[in-house]
Amino acid sequence: AIVADSTRIRGADHPDTLVTRQHWLNSLSMTGRYKEALAGSTPLLAAMDKRFGPDHSFTLALHSTRFESYSALGQYPEAAREAEIVWKGAAAKAGPHSHQALVGQIDYASALCQTPRKQEAIGLARSALDASRSALGADYPLTHAIRYFTAECLIANGRFTEAGQMIGAVDRKKVAQLIGNPDFDATADVALADVAVGNHDKAEARRLLDKAAPALAKTKDEILRARADKLKGSLAS
Repeated sequence: AIVADSTRIRGADHPDTLVTRQHWLNSLSMTGRYKEALAGSTPLLAAMDKRFGPDHSFTLALHSTRFESYSALGQYPEAAREAEIVWKGAAAKAGPHSHQALVGQIDYASALCQTPRKQEAIGLARSALDASRSALGADYPLTHAIRYFTAECLIANGRFTEAGQMIGAVDRKKVAQLIGNPDFDATADVALADVAVGNHDKAEARRLLDKAAPALAKTKDEILRARADKLKGSLAS
């Protein structure tokens, strides 16, 4: 309704109208309507590129929304493409150690970790972690988040012990608050269960999955639940 009013009053190309459309697409993505968000983002992205420029913060934020939607749909090469645009655009605009550039870099690495380029992704993730430590501090919330996603990339590459040590150094509360994920404690436990399975420690994996079970029973994160179910299946075999 607000998009319609803004279009009528201000015009379809007015900055406020474009940003209002962006808020609408964000709401679609946040409520799981990923395909609709992506479909609507294509014409809006063209309009934002023309009105604001490709490196404007609004334009880069729309690429971030596209990254989230593609990731949720399991379309990781496409997600990586969007995150790379955010990373390089933010690095050019605000510097390679800026908050938005580092978020884009670790998003890019995380998506690549789910593709055949997963070995290359480790270097990108480590680079983001080193940069965040240097620019923001070892205990800064974003540094903890990057530490966690670097560990996930190590898991994808079968480097389980190193990944477990890295997850152990993550401040879960800080990451949960930063990314707005109330299930992050369970997410970290499931990741550690993955590590335990990789290290052939089935007893520890079961303990961690049991610990996460109450949160898993009520989570809306289907990817997290599917990961836990897959681990349970591997423990039963």
